[in-house]
Amino acid sequence: MKKLKDGYELYDPKDMPKIPQSSLKNYSSKMCKFAVPHDGFRVLVLPDPHLKTKPNGKNWEADVSPSLWAALNFGEDFKPDMTIIPGDLMELEVISFFGKNNLRAKENQRLSNDFELANQILNWIDKFTKGEKVYLFGNHESRLTHYLNENPELIGTLSIEKNLHLKERKWKFFEEGKVMKVGHACFTHGWYWNLHHSKKHVSEIGENVFYGHTHDLQSFSKPNPAQRPIIGQSLGCLCDLNPAWLRNKPNKWINSFGIFYFSKNGDFTYYTPVIINGCFWWGGKYYTPNGRRKGD
Repeated sequence: MKKLKDGYELYDPKDMPKIPQSSLKNYSSKMCKFAVPHDGFRVLVLPDPHLKTKPNGKNWEADVSPSLWAALNFGEDFKPDMTIIPGDLMELEVISFFGKNNLRAKENQRLSNDFELANQILNWIDKFTKGEKVYLFGNHESRLTHYLNENPELIGTLSIEKNLHLKERKWKFFEEGKVMKVGHACFTHGWYWNLHHSKKHVSEIGENVFYGHTHDLQSFSKPNPAQRPIIGQSLGCLCDLNPAWLRNKPNKWINSFGIFYFSKNGDFTYYTPVIINGCFWWGGKYYTPNGRRKGD
C-alpha cells in the first residue's frame, strides 16, 4: 500500500472481497484507508447539513435545521477522535441549476454568506474534534463544479477547498464518489436513491458501508460465509425535513447522524440517534438546539 502522511494509506482494490467487475464502475478503484490507532476510537459522522442562509435586513441569518445545532452540541461532549462530513455540507442553492431562472427566490441571497456560515460551522467542529477531520464531497458540492463550468472566469478564485480554507484547517477532503475506510467501515456520500438503497450500496461495495445522500435511515445486512456483519446503512440527515421545493410533500427523511466506537482491530459499534424537533436523548442527557441538557 502507498503510504500517505498522517496515518493514511491508499487502499488497494486487491485487498477487497471479490466484486463483479460491473460494480467497480460505480465508485473509485482506490479508497483512502485509515488504521484505527487505539481501542475506543471515536468517530462522529454528520450527514447532509445542507447549510444555507437567508436575508435578514441588511444582514443574514442561518437557515438550517435545528437538528444540526443539537448534533454539534453533542459533539462538544463526545469529543470525537475523528469527524466525518459525508457530503452536502452546503446547499449551494443560489448557484443551483434547478433555480437558475428563479430570480425571485434568489433575491438578496449571497454565496459569500453561505460560505461564511459554513466556515463558522467548521470552526465549531475544529474546536471539539481531537484528531482527524474528513470531508467527502457530495452531489451538492458538485453544484459549484457545474457553476464554474458555465463561468470559467471564476476558476481559481472560487472553490470548496479555497473558500472553506480546508488545507489551513488540516481537513482531508475527497471528490464526490470517493470512499474513506476506517477500520472495517467504509464511508462515502452515497450513489443510490432507490427503494432498497442500503442493499444496493452494500452489494456494490461488498463491505460495511455508511452513507448520507438519501436523508433516511435504512439498513441491510449482507449474507456472507464468514458470518461477520456486513452492513449497508444510511445515516439520515441534518437538514430541513420540509424544504420549499418539496411543497409539503410527505417524505421519509429523518434527522439523525452517526456515532461510532472502534476497536484497534477495526471492529466497531455504531448508533444513529433519531432527532425529533431538534432534540434527542443520549447517555441520560437531553440535547437541544440551544444546548440545554436535562436529566444530567
